[in-house]
Amino acid sequence: MSAPDAPIGRVDHGRLARLLGDPGCAWLLDRIRRRMERAEPLTGPVILAAPTDGERAAAERLLGRAPAAGAR
Repeated sequence: MSAPDAPIGRVDHGRLARLLGDPGCAWLLDRIRRRMERAEPLTGPVILAAPTDGERAAAERLLGRAPAAGAR
């Protein structure tokens, strides 16, 4: 599956803010930032051992999933 072609250099800042601006995504952005600073690949799983309800809900929205009952 390929991503739709988008003009290079054009960023929809509003969409990014809606997608990643949720405080529940802060931990994920921190992990991404650290990997980039270390020149590590942005692939593989990321795990948050004890997510808050807000972090769990933000991840579900980010992935387009319906809220589910998980280990809490």
